[in-house]
Amino acid sequence: MDLRVVMQSDLVSVLPHLPAVKAAEVMEQQGFRHFPVVDENNDLVGVVSQLDLLRHRGQLESLTIKDVMVQTPLVMAPGDSVADAAGLMITHKVSCIPLLEDGKLVGIVTTIDLLSLLARM
Repeated sequence: MDLRVVMQSDLVSVLPHLPAVKAAEVMEQQGFRHFPVVDENNDLVGVVSQLDLLRHRGQLESLTIKDVMVQTPLVMAPGDSVADAAGLMITHKVSCIPLLEDGKLVGIVTTIDLLSLLARM
């Protein structure tokens, strides 16, 4: 089974120069746990998670997304297997993987997506 079955393709991304506190506010208001971080060309440059923001709690007003994001996230393709994604998440202790196709961000898969799939089985 490939990641197209579970991936989220209706993405909300952020730019690296935005205030980190703004990402925290949107996460809280909208219930997001991760944001892909893209540059002005919409190329993936990182990922910021709720945990990344919590690690900098109390400093967010003075930091940008770039200051708190993971700059070299694991990436996969939509055609890669669900099992491989789960294995990478476990091995690298990450809770999301951006999905690229022809070098462009097309989706994201999270641990919640994988657990939802498991619950439907």
